[in-house]
Amino acid sequence: MTEITATKNNKHYKILVENHANSQEVCAAVSGLMYCLEGTLWNQDQAYCHYSKLEPGYAMIECIAGNEFVEEDFRCITIGLLQIREAHPDEVVMIQNIF
Repeated sequence: MTEITATKNNKHYKILVENHANSQEVCAAVSGLMYCLEGTLWNQDQAYCHYSKLEPGYAMIECIAGNEFVEEDFRCITIGLLQIREAHPDEVVMIQNIF
């Protein structure tokens, strides 16, 4: 089961993904969103990333948001992850405080 934690503390955002889902479809969807977020943040002047690591079975992106665009990037990815969880509740568990 894939475990996702998405947190916000003031301007500090963090998304942590651990473990593989039972289906390649779910793993690919979650990975795609995390790679999208990483690429977007590295192209933002106002994203101060403390940590970014993406590998099989583990992904974490931790960042200080310097503007509303960075915050919106994290909200959009969190929505996508929540939609995956809703579509595959037996394969994804998610805890979040971004919304």
